[in-house]
Parts: sequence; C-alpha cells; structure tokens
Amino acid sequence: MQLEWSVRKTLPIPKVYYWETGNENIPRKTKLWHHSVNVLSNALKVAEKAGGVIADVAGFNSTQYDYVTATMTDEQWEEARKTMLQRNVQRENSFIERKNKKEEAEAMNDAGAASDVIL
Repeated sequence: MQLEWSVRKTLPIPKVYYWETGNENIPRKTKLWHHSVNVLSNALKVAEKAGGVIADVAGFNSTQYDYVTATMTDEQWEEARKTMLQRNVQRENSFIERKNKKEEAEAMNDAGAASDVIL
C-alpha cells in the first residue's frame, strides 16, 4: 500500500488500465506502473486462493465442533434451536431477576435498612 501511495503522488493512476481503453499514447512509466499493479494484484489473488486451500486442508477454517454439526439431521438442528431459545429466555429472566434484586437492595440501602431485612 505504501508503494502505491508514494507512486500516486508523482504518477496519476487512472481508474482503468491503459489496455482497457485502447489508448497506447501514454508514457512508458505509466504503462510499467499499470503492468506492475496488474501483476501484483493477480499474484495476491493467487496467494489468497492458495492460502484458503491450505487453511481448509489444515483445518484452520473449521470450528471446534464442526465434526458434530456436520452430521446433525434437520430434526437435531431444530431441537438444538429450541434448546438455544429456551436457554436464552432463562438467561434473560435470570438477568432481570438479578437486576431487580440489585435495585431492591439499593432502594433498601437508600432507605437506611439492611439489604437482607424484609419488611
């Protein structure tokens, strides 16, 4: 990125390559820059694809429990979704309960009573 920005200061770069426009009447520096950017861009694309394949083969792109979820049936997925929803509701209710207890304790404390005393 540094190279491109440093070159952009001295050499304006059009939005399309010169061979796409058909304009051959441009300086050699510009032609060289266009070819350099094109070759480096293609090399980066190839490297990214090769890296993706290597990561897939090495297992870097899979989750810890991929071997479990890959063999689950639709019924098992539906059961897992229901369980997840139930747990989310329980978690939310627990959070609300803790929040209410905290607010109640703060109110009792503000009133001058101990939080473990029930009126």
